[in-house]
Amino acid sequence: MLQQLDQEPKRLAETIRELESKIKAVSVKNCDIHIRSLGNLVTVRDGSKELAKNASGIHGILNDLSSDLTEFRVIGTSIFEKYKRNMRALSHHVQLLELLELPQLMETCSRNNLFDEALDLSSFANTLQKRHHAISAETSGGKEIIFKVAKDVGDSTVLMRNQLLQQLRQQINLPSCLRVISYLKRLDAQDKLREGKSPAKETSLRFQFLECRDAYVTSLVNDDASMIGTRPYQSISKLIERCRVSWFDVITQYKAIFGSGETSIHELYEDEGILSRWISGKMIEFLVVLGAALDNIDDLGSIANLLEQSMYFGLSLSRVGVDFRSLLVKPFQQRILAIMSLHWRISMDRCQSILEGGNWGEPLPAPRRTNTPSEDVDNIVDDSLLPPNSLLQFPIIAETTNDILSSFNQLRQCASPVFALLFGRELCKELGKVVAAIVQFKSSDGYSSSEDRFAELCDCLSESMLPYLQRCFDAIFDQSRTSMEIKTFLEIQPLVDSIAGLNPTKPKPTISIPSRKTFKTDHILTPQISGSSDDAEINDNEEVALEISTNE
Repeated sequence: MLQQLDQEPKRLAETIRELESKIKAVSVKNCDIHIRSLGNLVTVRDGSKELAKNASGIHGILNDLSSDLTEFRVIGTSIFEKYKRNMRALSHHVQLLELLELPQLMETCSRNNLFDEALDLSSFANTLQKRHHAISAETSGGKEIIFKVAKDVGDSTVLMRNQLLQQLRQQINLPSCLRVISYLKRLDAQDKLREGKSPAKETSLRFQFLECRDAYVTSLVNDDASMIGTRPYQSISKLIERCRVSWFDVITQYKAIFGSGETSIHELYEDEGILSRWISGKMIEFLVVLGAALDNIDDLGSIANLLEQSMYFGLSLSRVGVDFRSLLVKPFQQRILAIMSLHWRISMDRCQSILEGGNWGEPLPAPRRTNTPSEDVDNIVDDSLLPPNSLLQFPIIAETTNDILSSFNQLRQCASPVFALLFGRELCKELGKVVAAIVQFKSSDGYSSSEDRFAELCDCLSESMLPYLQRCFDAIFDQSRTSMEIKTFLEIQPLVDSIAGLNPTKPKPTISIPSRKTFKTDHILTPQISGSSDDAEINDNEEVALEISTNE
Protein backbone atom coordinates (compact mmCIF):
# COMPACT_ATOMS: atom_id res chain seq x y z
CA MET A 1 0.00 0.00 0.00
CA LEU A 2 2.80 2.30 0.89
CA GLN A 3 4.59 1.41 -2.30
CA GLN A 4 1.55 2.35 -4.31
CA LEU A 5 1.38 5.61 -2.53
CA ASP A 6 5.01 6.23 -3.28
CA GLN A 7 4.46 5.44 -6.95
CA GLU A 8 1.45 7.65 -7.17
CA PRO A 9 3.31 10.98 -7.70
CA LYS A 10 5.16 9.45 -10.57
CA ARG A 11 2.04 8.12 -12.02
CA LEU A 12 0.36 11.51 -11.67
CA ALA A 13 3.31 13.28 -13.23
CA GLU A 14 3.18 10.78 -16.16
CA THR A 15 -0.48 11.48 -16.53
CA ILE A 16 0.17 15.19 -16.57
CA ARG A 17 2.75 14.81 -19.30
CA GLU A 18 0.35 12.76 -21.37
CA LEU A 19 -2.36 15.33 -20.94
CA GLU A 20 -0.05 18.17 -21.84
CA SER A 21 1.04 16.26 -24.96
CA LYS A 22 -2.55 15.72 -25.96
CA ILE A 23 -3.32 19.39 -25.30
CA LYS A 24 -0.43 20.49 -27.44
CA ALA A 25 -1.54 18.17 -30.14
CA VAL A 26 -5.05 19.38 -29.97
CA SER A 27 -3.83 23.01 -29.82
CA VAL A 28 -1.65 22.52 -32.85
CA LYS A 29 -4.46 20.83 -34.60
CA ASN A 30 -6.92 23.63 -33.70
CA CYS A 31 -4.59 26.66 -33.75
CA ASP A 32 -6.95 28.63 -35.99
CA ILE A 33 -9.60 28.46 -33.25
CA HIS A 34 -7.20 29.97 -30.76
CA ILE A 35 -6.39 32.73 -33.19
CA ARG A 36 -10.07 33.53 -33.67
CA SER A 37 -10.69 33.40 -29.92
CA LEU A 38 -7.89 35.88 -29.33
CA GLY A 39 -9.42 38.27 -31.87
CA ASN A 40 -12.81 37.85 -30.29
CA LEU A 41 -11.32 38.53 -26.87
CA VAL A 42 -9.78 41.77 -28.09
CA THR A 43 -13.07 42.74 -29.66
CA VAL A 44 -14.97 41.94 -26.46
CA ARG A 45 -12.45 43.90 -24.35
CA ASP A 46 -12.78 46.98 -26.58
CA GLY A 47 -16.58 46.67 -26.60
CA SER A 48 -16.65 46.38 -22.82
CA LYS A 49 -14.59 49.53 -22.48
CA GLU A 50 -16.91 51.40 -24.83
CA LEU A 51 -19.93 49.99 -23.04
CA ALA A 52 -18.59 51.18 -19.70
CA LYS A 53 -17.98 54.60 -21.19
CA ASN A 54 -21.51 54.77 -22.60
CA ALA A 55 -22.93 53.56 -19.31
CA SER A 56 -21.21 56.42 -17.51
CA GLY A 57 -22.73 58.93 -19.97
CA ILE A 58 -26.14 57.41 -19.52
CA HIS A 59 -25.80 57.69 -15.75
CA GLY A 60 -25.11 61.45 -16.04
CA ILE A 61 -28.02 61.89 -18.37
CA LEU A 62 -30.27 60.00 -15.99
CA ASN A 63 -29.24 62.34 -13.11
CA ASP A 64 -30.10 65.40 -15.21
CA LEU A 65 -33.35 63.79 -16.22
CA SER A 66 -34.19 63.13 -12.61
CA SER A 67 -33.57 66.79 -11.70
CA ASP A 68 -35.64 67.97 -14.66
CA LEU A 69 -38.43 65.63 -13.74
CA THR A 70 -38.38 66.90 -10.15
CA GLU A 71 -38.55 70.48 -11.33
CA PHE A 72 -41.28 69.56 -13.76
CA ARG A 73 -43.23 67.97 -10.96
CA VAL A 74 -42.90 71.14 -8.86
CA ILE A 75 -43.94 73.36 -11.75
CA GLY A 76 -46.79 71.07 -12.61
CA THR A 77 -47.93 71.08 -9.01
CA SER A 78 -47.81 74.90 -8.92
CA ILE A 79 -49.66 75.17 -12.20
CA PHE A 80 -52.24 72.75 -10.91
CA GLU A 81 -52.72 74.77 -7.72
CA LYS A 82 -53.09 77.95 -9.73
CA TYR A 83 -55.51 76.21 -11.98
CA LYS A 84 -57.58 75.09 -9.04
CA ARG A 85 -57.46 78.63 -7.56
CA ASN A 86 -58.46 80.14 -10.88
CA MET A 87 -61.29 77.68 -11.21
CA ARG A 88 -62.40 78.52 -7.69
CA ALA A 89 -62.17 82.23 -8.51
CA LEU A 90 -64.16 81.62 -11.66
CA SER A 91 -66.85 79.88 -9.67
CA HIS A 92 -67.05 83.02 -7.37
CA HIS A 93 -66.74 85.53 -10.19
CA VAL A 94 -69.83 87.55 -9.20
CA GLN A 95 -68.83 87.80 -5.54
CA LEU A 96 -65.30 88.90 -6.48
CA LEU A 97 -66.64 91.64 -8.74
CA GLU A 98 -68.81 92.90 -5.90
CA LEU A 99 -65.82 92.90 -3.58
CA LEU A 100 -63.62 94.85 -6.01
CA GLU A 101 -66.41 97.36 -6.59
CA LEU A 102 -66.69 98.19 -2.88
CA PRO A 103 -64.61 101.42 -3.04
CA GLN A 104 -66.51 102.71 -6.06
CA LEU A 105 -69.84 101.75 -4.52
CA MET A 106 -68.81 103.44 -1.27
CA GLU A 107 -68.01 106.67 -3.10
CA THR A 108 -71.29 106.53 -5.02
CA CYS A 109 -73.28 106.12 -1.82
CA SER A 110 -71.45 109.04 -0.24
CA ARG A 111 -72.12 111.33 -3.20
CA ASN A 112 -75.82 110.41 -3.18
CA ASN A 113 -76.13 110.96 0.62
CA LEU A 114 -76.83 107.25 1.22
CA PHE A 115 -74.82 107.35 4.41
CA ASP A 116 -76.38 104.30 6.07
CA GLU A 117 -75.48 102.10 3.12
CA ALA A 118 -72.00 103.64 2.94
CA LEU A 119 -71.38 102.89 6.60
CA ASP A 120 -72.56 99.31 6.12
CA LEU A 121 -70.06 98.92 3.29
CA SER A 122 -67.28 100.36 5.42
CA SER A 123 -68.16 98.00 8.26
CA PHE A 124 -68.12 95.04 5.84
CA ALA A 125 -64.67 96.05 4.54
CA ASN A 126 -63.36 96.30 8.11
CA THR A 127 -64.74 92.83 8.88
CA LEU A 128 -63.01 91.35 5.81
CA GLN A 129 -59.73 92.99 6.73
CA LYS A 130 -59.93 91.76 10.31
CA ARG A 131 -60.85 88.24 9.15
CA HIS A 132 -57.90 87.99 6.74
CA HIS A 133 -55.41 89.76 8.97
CA ALA A 134 -54.36 86.58 10.81
CA ILE A 135 -54.20 84.45 7.64
CA SER A 136 -50.67 83.89 6.29
CA ALA A 137 -49.77 84.84 2.74
CA GLU A 138 -49.12 81.18 1.85
CA THR A 139 -52.65 80.25 2.84
CA SER A 140 -54.38 83.27 1.34
CA GLY A 141 -53.06 84.63 -1.90
CA GLY A 142 -55.79 87.31 -1.95
CA LYS A 143 -54.77 88.94 1.32
CA GLU A 144 -53.20 91.92 -0.43
CA ILE A 145 -56.35 92.44 -2.48
CA ILE A 146 -58.48 92.48 0.66
CA PHE A 147 -56.19 95.01 2.30
CA LYS A 148 -56.15 97.15 -0.84
CA VAL A 149 -59.96 97.14 -1.00
CA ALA A 150 -60.19 98.02 2.70
CA LYS A 151 -57.70 100.87 2.22
CA ASP A 152 -59.65 102.26 -0.75
CA VAL A 153 -62.86 102.06 1.25
CA GLY A 154 -61.14 103.92 4.10
CA ASP A 155 -60.09 106.63 1.66
CA SER A 156 -63.70 106.96 0.50
CA THR A 157 -64.81 107.64 4.07
CA VAL A 158 -62.87 110.92 3.89
CA LEU A 159 -65.26 112.12 1.19
CA MET A 160 -68.21 111.01 3.29
CA ARG A 161 -66.90 112.84 6.36
CA ASN A 162 -66.40 116.04 4.36
CA GLN A 163 -69.96 115.87 3.07
CA LEU A 164 -71.34 115.35 6.57
CA LEU A 165 -69.34 118.27 7.92
CA GLN A 166 -70.53 120.40 5.01
CA GLN A 167 -74.12 119.75 6.09
CA LEU A 168 -73.23 121.14 9.53
CA ARG A 169 -71.98 124.32 7.85
CA GLN A 170 -75.49 124.97 6.48
CA GLN A 171 -78.95 125.56 7.91
CA ILE A 172 -79.91 122.32 9.62
CA ASN A 173 -82.62 121.35 12.09
CA LEU A 174 -82.08 119.34 15.26
CA PRO A 175 -83.22 115.89 13.94
CA SER A 176 -80.96 116.19 10.91
CA CYS A 177 -78.13 117.38 13.13
CA LEU A 178 -78.54 114.37 15.40
CA ARG A 179 -78.47 112.08 12.39
CA VAL A 180 -75.29 113.67 11.01
CA ILE A 181 -73.51 113.41 14.37
CA SER A 182 -74.51 109.74 14.67
CA TYR A 183 -72.93 109.10 11.26
CA LEU A 184 -69.75 110.87 12.33
CA LYS A 185 -69.60 108.85 15.54
CA ARG A 186 -69.92 105.61 13.56
CA LEU A 187 -67.22 106.78 11.17
CA ASP A 188 -64.85 107.54 14.04
CA ALA A 189 -65.51 104.15 15.60
CA GLN A 190 -64.81 102.35 12.32
CA ASP A 191 -61.64 104.35 11.72
CA LYS A 192 -60.35 103.40 15.15
CA LEU A 193 -61.28 99.76 14.52
CA ARG A 194 -59.47 99.79 11.18
CA GLU A 195 -56.36 101.22 12.84
CA GLY A 196 -56.61 98.78 15.71
CA LYS A 197 -57.02 101.51 18.32
CA SER A 198 -59.51 101.85 21.15
CA PRO A 199 -62.42 104.29 20.63
CA ALA A 200 -61.43 107.84 21.60
CA LYS A 201 -63.45 110.47 23.45
CA GLU A 202 -65.85 112.82 21.67
CA THR A 203 -63.65 115.87 22.24
CA SER A 204 -62.50 116.14 18.63
CA LEU A 205 -66.08 115.63 17.42
CA ARG A 206 -67.29 118.45 19.70
CA PHE A 207 -64.64 120.76 18.28
CA GLN A 208 -65.58 119.79 14.72
CA PHE A 209 -69.27 120.39 15.42
CA LEU A 210 -68.71 123.86 16.89
CA GLU A 211 -66.23 124.74 14.15
CA CYS A 212 -68.75 123.89 11.43
CA ARG A 213 -71.66 125.60 13.16
CA ASP A 214 -69.47 128.64 13.80
CA ALA A 215 -68.74 128.83 10.08
CA TYR A 216 -72.49 128.85 9.43
CA VAL A 217 -73.13 131.57 12.04
CA THR A 218 -70.27 133.66 10.67
CA SER A 219 -71.63 133.39 7.13
CA LEU A 220 -74.97 134.75 8.37
CA VAL A 221 -73.60 137.83 10.12
CA ASN A 222 -70.73 138.76 7.80
CA ASP A 223 -72.92 140.81 5.46
CA ASP A 224 -74.56 142.71 8.30
CA ALA A 225 -71.23 143.31 10.06
CA SER A 226 -69.75 144.72 6.87
CA MET A 227 -72.57 147.30 6.62
CA ILE A 228 -72.08 148.67 10.13
CA GLY A 229 -70.30 151.78 8.87
CA THR A 230 -72.94 152.77 6.29
CA ARG A 231 -76.20 151.50 7.83
CA PRO A 232 -75.43 150.98 11.50
CA TYR A 233 -78.96 150.74 12.92
CA GLN A 234 -80.44 148.43 10.31
CA SER A 235 -77.32 146.28 10.19
CA ILE A 236 -76.92 145.81 13.95
CA SER A 237 -80.65 145.18 14.34
CA LYS A 238 -80.54 142.36 11.80
CA LEU A 239 -77.31 141.07 13.29
CA ILE A 240 -78.81 140.89 16.80
CA GLU A 241 -81.79 138.91 15.57
CA ARG A 242 -79.69 136.55 13.49
CA CYS A 243 -77.26 136.00 16.33
CA ARG A 244 -80.12 135.34 18.72
CA VAL A 245 -81.68 132.67 16.52
CA SER A 246 -78.43 131.06 15.36
CA TRP A 247 -76.74 131.02 18.78
CA PHE A 248 -79.83 129.55 20.39
CA ASP A 249 -80.01 126.84 17.72
CA VAL A 250 -76.31 125.95 18.04
CA ILE A 251 -76.39 125.77 21.85
CA THR A 252 -79.61 123.75 21.83
CA GLN A 253 -78.22 121.34 19.27
CA TYR A 254 -74.93 120.98 21.14
CA LYS A 255 -76.63 120.21 24.45
CA ALA A 256 -79.09 117.82 22.82
CA ILE A 257 -76.28 115.91 21.11
CA PHE A 258 -73.51 115.89 23.69
CA GLY A 259 -75.43 116.60 26.91
CA SER A 260 -75.55 113.80 29.45
CA GLY A 261 -78.70 114.96 31.18
CA GLU A 262 -76.80 115.38 34.44
CA THR A 263 -76.32 118.60 36.39
CA SER A 264 -74.78 121.66 34.78
CA ILE A 265 -71.55 121.19 36.73
CA HIS A 266 -71.27 117.57 35.58
CA GLU A 267 -71.93 118.56 31.97
CA LEU A 268 -69.32 121.33 32.23
CA TYR A 269 -66.80 118.80 33.57
CA GLU A 270 -67.49 116.39 30.71
CA ASP A 271 -67.49 119.19 28.15
CA GLU A 272 -64.11 120.49 29.38
CA GLY A 273 -65.29 124.05 28.74
CA ILE A 274 -65.50 123.65 24.96
CA LEU A 275 -68.97 125.18 24.63
CA SER A 276 -68.18 127.91 27.17
CA ARG A 277 -65.07 128.97 25.24
CA TRP A 278 -67.02 129.08 22.00
CA ILE A 279 -69.79 131.17 23.55
CA SER A 280 -67.26 133.52 25.14
CA GLY A 281 -65.55 134.06 21.80
CA LYS A 282 -68.85 134.79 20.04
CA MET A 283 -69.84 137.23 22.80
CA ILE A 284 -66.58 139.13 22.47
CA GLU A 285 -67.03 139.37 18.70
CA PHE A 286 -70.63 140.51 19.12
CA LEU A 287 -69.76 143.16 21.70
CA VAL A 288 -67.02 144.55 19.44
CA VAL A 289 -69.43 144.84 16.50
CA LEU A 290 -72.16 146.24 18.76
CA GLY A 291 -69.81 148.91 20.13
CA ALA A 292 -68.74 149.88 16.60
CA ALA A 293 -72.38 150.18 15.51
CA LEU A 294 -73.41 152.24 18.55
CA ASP A 295 -70.56 154.66 17.88
CA ASN A 296 -72.24 155.48 14.56
CA ILE A 297 -75.74 155.99 16.03
CA ASP A 298 -76.70 159.33 17.59
CA ASP A 299 -80.47 158.85 17.95
CA LEU A 300 -81.36 157.66 21.45
CA GLY A 301 -84.66 156.27 20.18
CA SER A 302 -82.76 153.90 17.93
CA ILE A 303 -80.35 153.07 20.74
CA ALA A 304 -83.33 152.35 23.01
CA ASN A 305 -84.74 149.95 20.44
CA LEU A 306 -81.38 148.22 20.15
CA LEU A 307 -81.10 148.03 23.93
CA GLU A 308 -84.50 146.40 24.20
CA GLN A 309 -83.67 144.02 21.37
CA SER A 310 -80.31 143.15 22.94
CA MET A 311 -81.86 142.48 26.33
CA TYR A 312 -84.40 140.21 24.70
CA PHE A 313 -81.43 138.52 23.01
CA GLY A 314 -79.81 137.88 26.39
CA LEU A 315 -83.11 136.78 27.92
CA SER A 316 -83.67 134.24 25.13
CA LEU A 317 -80.24 132.72 25.67
CA SER A 318 -80.87 132.54 29.43
CA ARG A 319 -83.23 129.65 28.68
CA VAL A 320 -80.19 127.62 27.66
CA GLY A 321 -78.03 128.87 30.51
CA VAL A 322 -76.25 131.70 28.65
CA ASP A 323 -77.54 134.96 30.13
CA PHE A 324 -75.05 137.67 29.16
CA ARG A 325 -77.28 140.73 29.62
CA SER A 326 -74.87 142.15 32.19
CA LEU A 327 -72.20 142.34 29.46
CA LEU A 328 -74.53 144.35 27.22
CA VAL A 329 -74.87 147.19 29.71
CA LYS A 330 -71.40 148.67 29.26
CA PRO A 331 -71.44 149.49 25.48
CA PHE A 332 -74.91 151.04 25.72
CA GLN A 333 -73.99 152.91 28.87
CA GLN A 334 -70.85 154.32 27.30
CA ARG A 335 -72.61 155.44 24.13
CA ILE A 336 -75.64 156.98 25.89
CA LEU A 337 -73.36 158.72 28.37
CA ALA A 338 -71.25 160.09 25.51
CA ILE A 339 -74.36 161.53 23.80
CA MET A 340 -75.76 162.97 27.02
CA SER A 341 -72.41 164.37 28.08
CA LEU A 342 -72.00 166.13 24.74
CA HIS A 343 -75.53 167.59 24.98
CA TRP A 344 -75.03 168.73 28.58
CA ARG A 345 -71.54 170.06 27.89
CA ILE A 346 -72.71 172.25 25.01
CA SER A 347 -75.60 173.60 27.04
CA MET A 348 -73.53 174.20 30.16
CA ASP A 349 -70.67 175.83 28.27
CA ARG A 350 -73.12 178.29 26.72
CA CYS A 351 -74.77 178.94 30.09
CA GLN A 352 -71.37 179.37 31.75
CA SER A 353 -70.18 181.94 29.22
CA ILE A 354 -73.40 184.02 29.58
CA LEU A 355 -73.43 183.85 33.38
CA GLU A 356 -69.81 184.94 33.54
CA GLY A 357 -70.60 187.88 31.26
CA GLY A 358 -73.42 189.11 33.50
CA ASN A 359 -75.94 189.53 30.63
CA TRP A 360 -78.71 187.46 32.22
CA GLY A 361 -81.66 189.09 30.49
CA GLU A 362 -84.89 190.56 31.84
CA PRO A 363 -87.49 188.44 33.65
CA LEU A 364 -90.14 186.89 31.42
CA PRO A 365 -93.87 186.95 32.22
CA ALA A 366 -95.27 183.77 33.72
CA PRO A 367 -98.00 181.95 31.74
CA ARG A 368 -101.55 181.96 33.08
CA ARG A 369 -103.18 178.65 33.92
CA THR A 370 -106.91 179.16 33.54
CA ASN A 371 -108.08 175.68 34.52
CA THR A 372 -106.41 175.70 37.96
CA PRO A 373 -107.22 178.03 40.87
CA SER A 374 -104.41 180.47 41.51
CA GLU A 375 -104.14 179.51 45.13
CA ASP A 376 -103.28 175.93 44.23
CA VAL A 377 -100.65 176.65 41.60
CA ASP A 378 -97.77 176.53 44.05
CA ASN A 379 -98.98 173.19 45.41
CA ILE A 380 -99.09 171.76 41.88
CA VAL A 381 -95.58 172.95 41.20
CA ASP A 382 -94.32 171.48 44.43
CA ASP A 383 -96.07 168.16 44.02
CA SER A 384 -95.55 167.51 40.30
CA LEU A 385 -92.93 167.65 37.61
CA LEU A 386 -94.14 170.94 36.15
CA PRO A 387 -91.36 173.51 35.82
CA PRO A 388 -91.40 176.31 38.41
CA ASN A 389 -92.25 179.77 37.09
CA SER A 390 -89.37 181.24 39.05
CA LEU A 391 -87.04 180.01 36.33
CA LEU A 392 -88.45 182.71 34.06
CA GLN A 393 -86.68 185.35 36.14
CA PHE A 394 -83.49 184.43 34.26
CA PRO A 395 -83.96 183.47 30.59
CA ILE A 396 -80.54 181.77 30.36
CA ILE A 397 -81.46 179.53 33.32
CA ALA A 398 -84.78 178.74 31.67
CA GLU A 399 -83.10 177.95 28.35
CA THR A 400 -80.51 175.76 30.07
CA THR A 401 -83.26 173.94 31.94
CA ASN A 402 -85.11 173.44 28.65
CA ASP A 403 -81.96 172.00 27.08
CA ILE A 404 -81.51 169.58 29.95
CA LEU A 405 -85.21 168.64 29.84
CA SER A 406 -84.84 168.02 26.12
CA SER A 407 -81.97 165.64 26.84
CA PHE A 408 -84.10 164.00 29.55
CA ASN A 409 -86.88 163.46 27.02
CA GLN A 410 -84.40 161.56 24.88
CA LEU A 411 -82.83 159.79 27.83
CA ARG A 412 -86.18 158.50 29.14
CA GLN A 413 -86.39 156.20 26.09
CA CYS A 414 -83.48 154.14 27.37
CA ALA A 415 -83.39 155.06 31.04
CA SER A 416 -82.26 151.89 32.76
CA PRO A 417 -81.76 152.17 36.53
CA VAL A 418 -78.31 150.70 35.97
CA PHE A 419 -77.27 153.96 34.31
CA ALA A 420 -78.72 156.28 36.95
CA LEU A 421 -75.81 156.86 39.35
CA LEU A 422 -73.18 157.23 36.61
CA PHE A 423 -75.34 159.63 34.60
CA GLY A 424 -76.19 161.53 37.77
CA ARG A 425 -72.52 162.06 38.57
CA GLU A 426 -71.86 163.22 35.01
CA LEU A 427 -74.76 165.71 35.13
CA CYS A 428 -73.61 167.04 38.51
CA LYS A 429 -70.16 167.49 37.01
CA GLU A 430 -71.61 169.59 34.18
CA LEU A 431 -73.91 171.52 36.52
CA GLY A 432 -70.80 172.44 38.49
CA LYS A 433 -69.89 174.70 35.58
CA VAL A 434 -72.87 176.91 36.49
CA VAL A 435 -71.59 177.24 40.03
CA ALA A 436 -68.11 177.99 38.69
CA ALA A 437 -69.61 180.67 36.42
CA ILE A 438 -71.34 182.57 39.24
CA VAL A 439 -68.20 182.24 41.37
CA GLN A 440 -66.28 183.81 38.52
CA PHE A 441 -68.88 186.57 38.19
CA LYS A 442 -68.79 187.37 41.90
CA SER A 443 -65.08 188.04 41.66
CA SER A 444 -65.57 190.32 38.61
CA ASP A 445 -66.14 194.07 38.53
CA GLY A 446 -69.81 193.79 37.59
CA TYR A 447 -70.80 192.12 40.84
CA SER A 448 -70.98 195.35 42.87
CA SER A 449 -73.73 196.77 40.63
CA SER A 450 -75.77 193.51 40.55
CA GLU A 451 -75.73 192.21 44.09
CA ASP A 452 -79.52 191.96 44.41
CA ARG A 453 -79.85 190.36 41.00
CA PHE A 454 -77.01 188.00 41.90
CA ALA A 455 -78.79 186.96 45.09
CA GLU A 456 -81.94 186.24 43.07
CA LEU A 457 -79.85 184.16 40.64
CA CYS A 458 -78.43 182.12 43.50
CA ASP A 459 -81.92 181.57 44.89
CA CYS A 460 -83.21 180.56 41.45
CA LEU A 461 -80.43 178.03 41.02
CA SER A 462 -80.48 176.51 44.49
CA GLU A 463 -84.22 176.58 45.17
CA SER A 464 -85.75 176.12 41.72
CA MET A 465 -83.52 174.83 38.96
CA LEU A 466 -81.41 172.25 40.77
CA PRO A 467 -84.25 170.71 42.85
CA TYR A 468 -86.48 170.59 39.79
CA LEU A 469 -83.81 168.86 37.71
CA GLN A 470 -83.28 166.45 40.59
CA ARG A 471 -86.96 165.52 40.68
CA CYS A 472 -87.08 165.06 36.91
CA PHE A 473 -83.89 162.98 36.85
CA ASP A 474 -85.13 160.70 39.62
CA ALA A 475 -88.47 160.35 37.86
CA ILE A 476 -86.74 159.24 34.66
CA PHE A 477 -85.22 156.24 36.37
CA ASP A 478 -88.27 155.68 38.60
CA GLN A 479 -86.21 156.10 41.74
CA SER A 480 -89.25 155.58 43.98
CA ARG A 481 -89.48 151.94 42.88
CA THR A 482 -85.89 151.21 41.96
CA SER A 483 -83.92 151.79 45.14
CA MET A 484 -85.00 151.83 48.77
CA GLU A 485 -81.54 152.79 50.00
CA ILE A 486 -80.64 155.51 47.49
CA LYS A 487 -82.82 158.58 48.07
CA THR A 488 -81.81 160.35 44.88
CA PHE A 489 -79.77 159.58 41.78
CA LEU A 490 -78.75 163.25 41.28
CA GLU A 491 -76.86 164.42 44.35
CA ILE A 492 -77.10 168.22 44.09
CA GLN A 493 -76.59 169.07 47.75
CA PRO A 494 -72.86 169.91 47.29
CA LEU A 495 -73.80 172.31 44.48
CA VAL A 496 -76.53 173.89 46.61
CA ASP A 497 -74.08 174.29 49.48
CA SER A 498 -71.57 175.96 47.16
CA ILE A 499 -74.21 178.42 45.90
CA ALA A 500 -75.33 179.10 49.48
CA GLY A 501 -71.77 180.06 50.35
CA LEU A 502 -71.96 182.77 47.67
CA ASN A 503 -75.17 184.23 49.12
CA PRO A 504 -74.55 184.66 52.86
CA THR A 505 -77.71 186.75 53.35
CA LYS A 506 -79.85 183.65 52.89
CA PRO A 507 -79.88 180.67 55.27
CA LYS A 508 -78.28 177.50 53.98
CA PRO A 509 -81.00 175.60 52.12
CA THR A 510 -81.56 171.90 52.49
CA ILE A 511 -82.95 169.93 49.61
CA SER A 512 -85.86 167.80 50.73
CA ILE A 513 -86.39 164.62 48.82
CA PRO A 514 -90.08 164.30 47.89
CA SER A 515 -91.99 161.28 49.05
CA ARG A 516 -92.12 158.23 46.84
CA LYS A 517 -95.75 158.90 45.91
CA THR A 518 -94.74 162.22 44.34
CA PHE A 519 -92.98 160.77 41.30
CA LYS A 520 -95.30 159.97 38.43
CA THR A 521 -94.26 159.06 34.95
CA ASP A 522 -97.55 159.87 33.23
CA HIS A 523 -96.52 163.39 32.20
CA ILE A 524 -92.80 163.31 32.73
CA LEU A 525 -90.13 165.54 31.31
CA THR A 526 -91.76 167.25 28.38
CA PRO A 527 -92.45 170.48 30.26
CA GLN A 528 -90.68 173.36 28.58
CA ILE A 529 -90.84 176.92 29.84
CA SER A 530 -92.57 179.59 27.79
CA GLY A 531 -92.30 183.34 27.91
CA SER A 532 -95.48 183.88 25.91
CA SER A 533 -98.33 185.84 27.49
CA ASP A 534 -100.95 183.63 25.84
CA ASP A 535 -103.05 181.46 28.05
CA ALA A 536 -101.61 178.00 28.48
CA GLU A 537 -103.94 175.18 29.40
CA ILE A 538 -102.44 172.62 31.78
CA ASN A 539 -103.71 169.05 31.80
CA ASP A 540 -102.30 166.56 34.24
CA ASN A 541 -102.80 163.73 31.78
CA GLU A 542 -101.00 165.51 28.92
CA GLU A 543 -97.44 166.71 28.52
CA VAL A 544 -96.88 170.37 29.35
CA ALA A 545 -95.20 171.95 26.34
CA LEU A 546 -93.80 175.36 27.17
CA GLU A 547 -91.16 177.11 25.17
CA ILE A 548 -88.64 179.72 26.20
CA SER A 549 -88.35 182.99 24.35
CA THR A 550 -85.22 185.02 24.90
CA ASN A 551 -86.21 187.85 22.58
CA GLU A 552 -85.87 191.06 24.47
